[in-house]
Amino acid sequence: AAGSLFTGFFDAATSLTDAFRSLQLGLAFKHEPLFFSGWYSYSPGPVFCRPDRSSADGLTPVPGVTDRPTICAILFESTAQMPYQNGGTYLSDDNENVICRALLPDSMAVATDGWKPFSLDFVPLNGRSIDRKKLEEGRYSLAIVFSSSNDGGNFRAAVGSWLLIDDIFITV
Repeated sequence: AAGSLFTGFFDAATSLTDAFRSLQLGLAFKHEPLFFSGWYSYSPGPVFCRPDRSSADGLTPVPGVTDRPTICAILFESTAQMPYQNGGTYLSDDNENVICRALLPDSMAVATDGWKPFSLDFVPLNGRSIDRKKLEEGRYSLAIVFSSSNDGGNFRAAVGSWLLIDDIFITV
């Protein structure tokens, strides 16, 4: 599994039966986020692999694929049916609860030579907008996710990938 850092909680009880749902992403947030910024340094591991129960180490190399990181922040409406996001929902464009997202683009999700700055706009998804009343009532949450392997939740990654982060800001 990929190394990750996120806002929210980890439910160890479901981690072996439903890894995606063991991540309970998001904390209450009462501000309109404009930018997500900071610094990162990234190095992918040498061999990207996928799970394979028939191999001796449980992995099979995937030629031509290079690991890449995830740097993402989302603002979402927290409801009784979906009080938090999880590893399977937070990046979905079809997730109606997600209002806006700041996501490191693929063009920047590559190996770096030292520290690189990032500044990402929060972009509304599918024409959604922030409801001021819901914002004031505290019905929105903010989730921030950093992962050394973008597809690590599916156990598709390169052993040895690393992501360093520093000076992270949410500008409101």
